[in-house]
Amino acid sequence: MQIFIRLAIAAQALFMLFVGTLFLLRPVEAAANFALAPLSLLGHATLRADMFGFFVSGALFALYAAWKSVRWPLLVPIALLACAIFGRLVSFMVDGVVPGSVEPIVAEIVMMLIVVTGFRTLPAR
Repeated sequence: MQIFIRLAIAAQALFMLFVGTLFLLRPVEAAANFALAPLSLLGHATLRADMFGFFVSGALFALYAAWKSVRWPLLVPIALLACAIFGRLVSFMVDGVVPGSVEPIVAEIVMMLIVVTGFRTLPAR
């Protein structure tokens, strides 16, 4: 069971690493996948900094947790995903559910379930 959880965490982390790297190298293309549009070069820099930072920081801590079979690093992606899910719920309350708004929160909830399961399964060491 533990090896399956570690593989799931690693797969999720590699996906997040890919998305973050895409924001770093191709911010406009990556932003379009998230219904974002930078208004200027400052917007490009913001996408590179903020989105890259969000995805890669969560990914690196998750990869470390999966590699070392220890749970404490999973607190970082748990916190990041909790903030993202909270933001989506606020958007639902303020803006309502709009086309294309459900899929991202479902993906975030699935990722949250993976890292929370990992946190509950992996040793505390």
